[in-house]
Amino acid sequence: MGERLIGVDVGGTKVSVAVLEDGSLSEPVLCPTDLTSSDALVDQLADVIEDAGPADAVGIGVPSVIDFATGTARSSANIPLQGVPLRALLTEAVGIPVFVDNDATVAALAEAHDDDGNLIAESLVMITVGTGVGAGIVIGGRIYRGVTGAAAELATSSSAPTCPTARRPTTSAAPTPPRSSTSRPGARSTASAPSAGSATAMRSSRPRARATPMRSRRCASWGSASASASPTS
Repeated sequence: MGERLIGVDVGGTKVSVAVLEDGSLSEPVLCPTDLTSSDALVDQLADVIEDAGPADAVGIGVPSVIDFATGTARSSANIPLQGVPLRALLTEAVGIPVFVDNDATVAALAEAHDDDGNLIAESLVMITVGTGVGAGIVIGGRIYRGVTGAAAELATSSSAPTCPTARRPTTSAAPTPPRSSTSRPGARSTASAPSAGSATAMRSSRPRARATPMRSRRCASWGSASASASPTS
């Protein structure tokens, strides 16, 4: 009998849980992320892991800068986990080994391999866009973390009201093109301004995921919560 592994993807909008057993991946189970406090979110994660049944280990991806050696969130923008030793707390709560890493980092590592675990892209950069913007870097088939563990924090990490990444991309003003030395005074510029619809064309069009029923009381409210919160994270 093969290993039974639980994967948890934590986003600013939803928590997604799936089980990998004997090479078969289950359909994800979704519920809205509890953002009321650090304790409430840790309790929610412990609940959804226990609801997924017994397992040999758990892997969790979170939108935070993670100290991988300890599984502690060094900083966290969209969820209340800054300074929380998530790996230690969840390992104690569920009684099985728990591993914690940045969600975009583990997504990049997964994309570098095929379904059988064979390396198909030795080096890549992956950008994730959801409730926030994240990135993961793989070099030589291995995760690249940098000295501080935040090497892949390349962009805005939070969809703040002044920068709603879920609605439009964050862009900087384009530099004014240099004036030609042969231009005549008063000559009209032929440079065209960026199209007003270019930003709209870049809007995210990720399909909505369908939630499946979950035994946990914390996920029972997904139906009502999804009416006011998009399940795309």
